[in-house]
Amino acid sequence: MDSQVGRREVRMRRWTGRLDPGTCPVVIAHRGASGDAPENTLAAFSAALDQGADFIETDVRRTADGELVLFHDADLLRTTDAVQVFPGRSPWRPRDFTLDELRRLDAGSWNDERFAGQRIPTLREALDLVRGSRTGLLLELKRPSEEDDLAGEVAAALDRHLVGSGASVPQVVIGSIERDHAARYRHLRPEATVGALVVRAHSPLAELEEIAGYADFIGTGQPSFPQDQVERLHKLGLGVLLNTSTAADVLGMVPYGIDGVVTDYPGRIVRALRDGESFCVEAESLLSVAEASGGLTTQPNQGMNGCKWSGDAQLLVDSSGPGDRFRATFDLDRAGPWSMALTVSKDRDGGQYLLSVDGEAVGPPVDTYRPALARQTLTLPDRVLSEGPHVLEAVVVGRDPRSAGFALGLDVLEFDRRTA
Repeated sequence: MDSQVGRREVRMRRWTGRLDPGTCPVVIAHRGASGDAPENTLAAFSAALDQGADFIETDVRRTADGELVLFHDADLLRTTDAVQVFPGRSPWRPRDFTLDELRRLDAGSWNDERFAGQRIPTLREALDLVRGSRTGLLLELKRPSEEDDLAGEVAAALDRHLVGSGASVPQVVIGSIERDHAARYRHLRPEATVGALVVRAHSPLAELEEIAGYADFIGTGQPSFPQDQVERLHKLGLGVLLNTSTAADVLGMVPYGIDGVVTDYPGRIVRALRDGESFCVEAESLLSVAEASGGLTTQPNQGMNGCKWSGDAQLLVDSSGPGDRFRATFDLDRAGPWSMALTVSKDRDGGQYLLSVDGEAVGPPVDTYRPALARQTLTLPDRVLSEGPHVLEAVVVGRDPRSAGFALGLDVLEFDRRTA
C-alpha cells in the first residue's frame, strides 16, 4: 500500500501485517466490513478481504457443545431470528445453544434482505476463508464470566487448525477487553501477539504499565487523541489502535504514529491511506443550517451494538408523509472529481426517500425501513464538484407497509478524490 501521508516503523513488538515490513497503520475490519454487510458473517469477512483489510476483527464465543463460533453479543436477539426459531429458549444466549441449533438461525436478514441466510460462522470457517491471503484475524475473546477458559480453548483450536499449514497459515492476533483473558493467553503462548482492548489512551500510567507487562498493543475504542498520549504509549512498548469509520480522522492521526485503525468500513480507510485525500461532512453538523418539513434532532452514539455513528451523533429527520423534504447546504473547500458515499441508518420507522445533490438524483429511492437498527452506506455517482456551497436534499416518496413512520437517519457524507 503506497501512502502519501507518511510511514513509520511499527512499534508493536510482534505485530506484522500484509503491509510492507515496517509500515503502518494497519487497517482492521471491525467484525468484518460491518458497515457494508451484517457483522460477524462470512459475507462481512469476504467483503473485508475484497476491500484490502489487513486484519479482520471478530468475536469468539463457545457453544453449549464446546464449538467456537464468531458472535459479538451476549444474546442472540439483535442480529438473529432466535426468538422465532426457538421461542421458549429465553434468554437466548449463544452458550446455551449447540452449533447445529445456531446453524438454523438467520444472521443476515436483520441487516438487509440481500443477506438472508447468512449463518453464525465458526472459527474454523474464518481461518479457512483467510488462509492463503494476506489478511489475518484479530480474535477478541469474550468475557470470562461466561467463558472461563476461552483463552486456553482458542489456543488449542489454533494449534489444531493451523499446524502443518505452512506458508498459507494466516496471522492470528489475540485481544480482549478482559485483562484475565489477555494475560492468560500471553502465558499460554508467549510468542503470540496479544492486545488489551477498550483501553483509554489517557489511562493512568500505572494501569498502562501493568498492561504493557502482557500486551503488545491497546485498542482504544477512540477516534482520536493527542499526540503526547500516542508517544507515552509507544514509550511503554505498546502499539496504538484507534477506532473510527471516518477517513478524515485517520488522516489526521497518521502523523502521530498510530499503529492501526479498527473500522467498520475498511475500504474507505484503505483508499484514504493510499490516495491521501479524503474528508467528510458529519450530518449532525448540518443541524443549524438544515431545513425540513418535520422535526430535526440529533441522536448521540449509544454504544457499539448497531448504533455507532461516524461522529458524535446522527441527524434524525422526522417527516409526516410523502412530499416532506429535508434540505441542507454544505461547503467544499476544494474542487475536484469526487467519489461520494452517504451513510444512512435504517430502523422500524424509516421511510422511502429520493436523494439528490445539487438537484440531481443520486439513484432510485432509498428504503430506510428495517425491523432492527442498522446502517447502510450508499455509493453515490462520481461527480465533479466546484469549490463552495452544495445542496443535499431528501424527499419522502413513501414507506414500507411495515414501517411505523417516515423517518430518515443521516450519519455522514464522505468524499474521496477520484483517481484515474
